[in-house]
Amino acid sequence: MSITDIESRSETTYRTVPSVGLSTLVPSISHLNEGELPETAFGQFLIDRGAEISGEPTMDGHWHVVPLMVDGRQVDARYRALDPQTPDGDFTGELRTADGKLLGLWVGREDGLTLEEQIHARDVSGQELEERELVGRADMDRPVGAPDRPAGQASAAAGQKTYLAVPFAEKDAAKAAGALWDKKAGAWFVKGSEIPEELFRFMPSDHEVLGSEDPRTAFGKFLRDNGAELQGLPEMDGKWHRIALAGDGKETNASYRGFLDGVPNGQFKNFKGDDVPLQWISKGDALSPEEKQRLVAEAAQNRENRERVRATEQEATAKRAFGIWTNLKSWATPENCPYLARKNVRGYGVKVADDGRMVVPLRDENGRIWSLQFVGDEKIYLKDGRKDGLFHTIDPSKDLENGRDKGDKLTIIIGEGYATGADVHKATNLPTAVAFDGDNLVATAKAVREKFPKANLLIAADDDHHLPNRNPPLPNKGLKCAQRAAEAVGGKVLAPSFTPAEKERGATDWNDLKQIRGEKGLLTALRDSFVQMQREHARSLGKDKGLGRERELSR
Repeated sequence: MSITDIESRSETTYRTVPSVGLSTLVPSISHLNEGELPETAFGQFLIDRGAEISGEPTMDGHWHVVPLMVDGRQVDARYRALDPQTPDGDFTGELRTADGKLLGLWVGREDGLTLEEQIHARDVSGQELEERELVGRADMDRPVGAPDRPAGQASAAAGQKTYLAVPFAEKDAAKAAGALWDKKAGAWFVKGSEIPEELFRFMPSDHEVLGSEDPRTAFGKFLRDNGAELQGLPEMDGKWHRIALAGDGKETNASYRGFLDGVPNGQFKNFKGDDVPLQWISKGDALSPEEKQRLVAEAAQNRENRERVRATEQEATAKRAFGIWTNLKSWATPENCPYLARKNVRGYGVKVADDGRMVVPLRDENGRIWSLQFVGDEKIYLKDGRKDGLFHTIDPSKDLENGRDKGDKLTIIIGEGYATGADVHKATNLPTAVAFDGDNLVATAKAVREKFPKANLLIAADDDHHLPNRNPPLPNKGLKCAQRAAEAVGGKVLAPSFTPAEKERGATDWNDLKQIRGEKGLLTALRDSFVQMQREHARSLGKDKGLGRERELSR
């Protein structure tokens, strides 16, 4: 393959000249930082296009066969990569189907940051973020008719939304001027940061500040006074939001919701306290429609800005995670990983760090790595990484790859922690997804359901039986999260049943049960749980049939 530069305006594109026929395609360009391996960047390029590759790709100029997911099907593909072959000294690579159809081109350029520049970039990243926010606010405050910022300072957020405070009586005029309605946020917006002149009067910053105290500020003070660990202003959209209590770390043992309709009001529920939520009511007058719409627009804009920053951080963490994962050379085993030895489980697709910690990749339904979990005495994740809806698959027999057409004959188990997933898989020989914790069970179950719409999904629950016995009592989080996940995807719950003595020993999950009863005892317990699950399902069907007969008789 030869890569030829073509200068097109101010951008550089590439043309590939394959050995047979002629095909053109704009490549994916990776700007390699000092110390970054081209194999790492090329490997991420292959994974992003559906290739299922483990470890680093081979960059020797020869073709290598690799499985590829296309429209939900696995097909054979091939890739090759070359050392610098272009006049600029770029690395090049390509991905093709088995019959030669070009799927993608890759170019790796060693023109990224030096080590010194990378360190400097990390040091000033917070300052740059603050400056970007200030520039964004300056744009919003720019008077109509004022000159635009220089092109180099233009906002790069192509998918950005700018929210507007449009009174209901003027919604038709806003719509005619190009405003769009965001049903989820309950506010009008325009795409990008350039506001048409006809809509500038709807910018929230152009409206007068409320004469009385901002209800969000007052409600936020109420939440903090009652023990909530609130950062910034609360969301007042009528929905429940989970929140941590002061001193509880990342545990979200409380929730709140706020309303801007009429006289602003809200509720705060402390799961460690009374069952009755605490009530807050604004001491000010009811908000006017204009005031309410301004607050809704500001809240939507703040949410949009946070999501955009978070997406950027998660993307950067994903690249970092892939590099770390690729450079870990050893697979984790009970012999080299104290955690696996302590839990008495095998390593399935997990690696070991130099300090002996187990490293588990967090992948999406397409197999892309977004973050890593490091498991030793504690479980920690890469900073700013994504977790929602990500999981680790235990499926050494490749049943998920080969069983797409099995429909309802395919059964998949979803559990919280790695040890539970490893034990349940070994006992049942069924493909298993590790969701990492109870809070991620619903999102993981939905992701698995979307990829395997006809499969039977079983949720291997934890039993946090100790939580209801606390003073004040807390919900059994393990069972509650498993039930929610099962309800969300039409699945069933496999819950462990412990004796009083086992509960006294602190057993809460399937791995704990295996450690006490052994592998045969685990298998027996799983069978008992499955039978119980079938009985409960039959009873629910009986109730449904009985209700149907009652309806027929009542007609």
